[in-house]
Amino acid sequence: MYNPPHWLCAVLRRILRGLYSSALWFSGFWFTVAGIAVLIHQDLSNWHALPHFMAGGPLLFFAGRRLIRGFRDARWLGRTARTLLILGIVGSAWYANAYLIPALSGADGRTQHLVDEHEFDIVRWQLQANAEDFAEFATFWWSPERMDPAEERETVLRYFALHETISEFEQRSRVPAGTLRSQQETLAAAEAQLLARARAEQKELERDAERILSRQVSELYQELGLAIPWYQRLWHAMQSSEFRFEPKLQQVVVAERDAIVIIEKHKLQPDLTDAERDALEQEIDERGYSALVVGLGGTSTSPSIVVPRSLRGTLRTVAHEKFHIWLATYPLGPANSAESKIIEETAASIVGDTIGDLLYCRIYDASACEQKPESSASEPDPNWFDVRPELRETLLTTEQMLAEGNIEEAETYMEARRVWMCEQGYCERKINQAYFAFYGQYADNAAFADANGGLGQNVQDLWDQRASIREFFETIREIVSREALHAALKQ
Repeated sequence: MYNPPHWLCAVLRRILRGLYSSALWFSGFWFTVAGIAVLIHQDLSNWHALPHFMAGGPLLFFAGRRLIRGFRDARWLGRTARTLLILGIVGSAWYANAYLIPALSGADGRTQHLVDEHEFDIVRWQLQANAEDFAEFATFWWSPERMDPAEERETVLRYFALHETISEFEQRSRVPAGTLRSQQETLAAAEAQLLARARAEQKELERDAERILSRQVSELYQELGLAIPWYQRLWHAMQSSEFRFEPKLQQVVVAERDAIVIIEKHKLQPDLTDAERDALEQEIDERGYSALVVGLGGTSTSPSIVVPRSLRGTLRTVAHEKFHIWLATYPLGPANSAESKIIEETAASIVGDTIGDLLYCRIYDASACEQKPESSASEPDPNWFDVRPELRETLLTTEQMLAEGNIEEAETYMEARRVWMCEQGYCERKINQAYFAFYGQYADNAAFADANGGLGQNVQDLWDQRASIREFFETIREIVSREALHAALKQ
């Protein structure tokens, strides 16, 4: 058996000891200092942030000391194994507190066993994404060669042009009707090759597009006076981008039948079939709830998940999810009441749309911001069906019927209205209590502004009152209830 030279073992031992101790001491210092910063920045009511920062720091610091001591004597192997076990336990506890507890708080698991088979493993996804980011950071110290602004713009535009092309390929029928079988096979093979090439090119551009859009949104936030706290920037410095593109994201919304109130929400696997979706909704409905599977544009994990659509829409989503992350260390972010969630989602939609539009018009399409003269405005289409007042009427009538205890009548009414609206050109797969409970959270939409006692309209009124985005944020971040919102409107 080959035994390496003593001097080589000593050098390797010192290198490993240095790497481990540096990483652990840095982690302990960062968590502890960040915890102190949270304490200074806000009060003890932010119970999500405190254990995240304060418990992780001292424990990692202690584990680091044990590891260093273990390397100082001949029994270092056993001590190192025990220390790594401690690190695993501490890391698991920290990750559970940072991501699992906030995700599950407020949900009592009434339907968890029904969705287990189809649930999207969000924790595993975050672990994988963060591991990739840290690998990039450790290998390249996150210093990819930056493109010039014109090249960045062309990269992003090319990425979304490919996205549109791929969507068209996937949506349209593969072969025109009436073609011969041999021609069908030739056309299908040709389209498959074009689709494969487009997907391969888009995949090559994806990381660059993520980095560019992430940095552009962050810079505009900073320019508007909305820079995130420095201890969050330390974390983001080790991430190549603050979000990742995923082609599809779904969620099942579970609501009460006798009220438009969300009970639970569960992320679902992106490959869920229509048959599985319908079966899941039916199974939850049979247990006395109202269920609806909806598509999401994004979710504020770490990094965030964003489903690409149009460039303008994607910019809005990135800015929207960043607003959620930004609120994490303020009272509104960790608050978990139904009122606070409506306030937060409505505010995030307003700010996200505003910042996304500003960025789109500034960098990608200046003509989109140009105001057209009134004389050039086109006449409204008399055949256009405005669904917003119809949804608003349906919502208000449904709320009244449920308040009177007429649950089955309300469900019959919603279905009849859905069928009628579809005949007018606006088709929804299902309209029920879960539909209004979910979309009613985004009350910046005129159709749902009067939902929940006009709470969303109150947020819009506050936005209209404030002179700048920064002033709006500094007000809304402290508001966690209807009463506090009304008080802010009177100031």
